[in-house]
Amino acid sequence: MFESNYSIPEDIVSRSNQDGTVILMKMDEGSTFFKINGAAAEIWKEMVAKKDLNQIAEEMFSTYNAPKEQIQSDIKNFVETLVSKNLLVKA
Repeated sequence: MFESNYSIPEDIVSRSNQDGTVILMKMDEGSTFFKINGAAAEIWKEMVAKKDLNQIAEEMFSTYNAPKEQIQSDIKNFVETLVSKNLLVKA
């Protein structure tokens, strides 16, 4: 299970598109854009809704036919990527 919670920095803006993708924009000097889709977009939307990673993992486990360990690993990898790009910070 996840021990840390994360938050979205104030300089991050996100927009959900009708096709299910999410555009993330870091409002810094370069206004960097990122596009995510699929399960990653679902995880992001849940994080915007202030759900913790354990809640998100449980919901994804009940939605997808995948082992719980795989879902947790995928969420962990996605979160680590977001942290490395300064799109998430440890709360």
